[in-house]
Amino acid sequence: GEAPEWRNFAAVVLARCNPALIAAPEALSEGVASGTGLLAIVSPGESAAWIAHPLGTILPLTFRTSSPVPPPPDPGHDTGPPAPSDEAPRILLLLVLDRSGSMAGAKMRAAKEAAIASAETLQAGDKVGVVAFDSEAHWVLEPTDATARGSVADAIARLQAGGETDVFAGLEMAAERARALKFPVRHIIVMTDGQTPPAEFRKLVEGLAADRVTVSTVGIGEDLDSGLLANMSQWGRGRFYFTARVDEIPRIFTLETRRIAAGAPAPRAKPSPNPPPEPPKTLDFLPVLAAEADPATEGLTEWPPIAGASGDEARPRALLLLKAGSRPLLAVRRASLGRAAAFAAPLDGPEAAKWTGWERFPQCAAQLVRTLMRRESVGPSIEVSAEGNRRRIVVRTAGEEPRVALDGEPVVLEALAANAWAAIVEPRSFPDLRRIDAATGEGHSSSAVAWNWPEALRPRAPAALPFPAWSEAAVSQRPAVRRTTREELYGWALLCALAFILIEVWLRRKR
Repeated sequence: GEAPEWRNFAAVVLARCNPALIAAPEALSEGVASGTGLLAIVSPGESAAWIAHPLGTILPLTFRTSSPVPPPPDPGHDTGPPAPSDEAPRILLLLVLDRSGSMAGAKMRAAKEAAIASAETLQAGDKVGVVAFDSEAHWVLEPTDATARGSVADAIARLQAGGETDVFAGLEMAAERARALKFPVRHIIVMTDGQTPPAEFRKLVEGLAADRVTVSTVGIGEDLDSGLLANMSQWGRGRFYFTARVDEIPRIFTLETRRIAAGAPAPRAKPSPNPPPEPPKTLDFLPVLAAEADPATEGLTEWPPIAGASGDEARPRALLLLKAGSRPLLAVRRASLGRAAAFAAPLDGPEAAKWTGWERFPQCAAQLVRTLMRRESVGPSIEVSAEGNRRRIVVRTAGEEPRVALDGEPVVLEALAANAWAAIVEPRSFPDLRRIDAATGEGHSSSAVAWNWPEALRPRAPAALPFPAWSEAAVSQRPAVRRTTREELYGWALLCALAFILIEVWLRRKR
């Protein structure tokens, strides 16, 4: 259906929810970043869908997929590829990624995340390969079974940025391999953020299309040749995606991979002579507090047993509140101006009866949701980080551009995203301390920017002088010296002045 205005909600609770069925998930991500709270209740059968979805990166937990259950189909939405089988492979997906110097930093991290997300969207027997290019091209990952998650992630993680940009070199290398391998569906995704030298792109891409190899393109930022990328997608019978936001890259790759998978022939599962094994029995665990007192668990010290925990581990900067055995059960973390929480166990069915029937369950649920809710007035958040002797200031708001001043002087900001702005400031001297104020129509925040002495200029304590011990004793035994007061000095100064005047008068009379 139509996507709701997530920013208008104080908090959103997702239970028994396949994230692929959420309308406009990027709007929900922006709503959380602007202050809306998010609670996801993820049962073992839903964990696989959250792992493969961009919304899963907001949550404070990662999830296990040891025995995933396919999400319920919905004829109105694309739910991704069907369940794995041992039949012949369907898809060859080759990713051609720009690794030039302009991709360094957040773009390269997003490209790696996008490549891994694409591989995880495929199924057993499908193959994924990655070609990286700067002024030259090389294979980062030879075509590999998409279910070899560890090998795929390790190879992609080693990708580094540096060099110039030559899209044709990367596309040509991928095209040669795509023609050599026979798959029902062969698809190439090209991603770049810059200009490339002229080459015979049309001849190469139309030749691929004639060989039933499709090509889609992804462009990042404003400095690229969008006309060439749009033409390449048209010649290659694919799609062209453009984004100015780095965090959109993984979502674009996932959507494009799902589109390709939806058009692949459906796999036929091999009949098994043996009956399906019984599902493994779930064990009850007694949850225990994993963190000090938090408003979400305040006043709650004993917890009922729970079964079916699907949590794997807490993400960086997440606060783990509850554990079930060795697995994380409940965690929260900051997501820009909002807070996101994940409860990694089902809250329906017989496995959750002891938990939902607990007399203090309403109090627990109310406290958790209350800590996630958007505040009535959300002032900008101010983050300060060091970059050598300079300081980088990042201001995040609910969407309105903030007014920022440093010691009362306006600061010019550069937009980073829809709700984030940044500036670089220099010290006036060493040491230095300056006040920073950020204001919007919703509130005001203040912070401080500090500079200490640089290491090269930092004052050093004087070294101890090599006097013998007896000299220290002799100094300590000297009588105290009487200090002259200021009034006494004024008197002596006046006498000296009078003496000089008398001498001057006497000398003039002698002449």
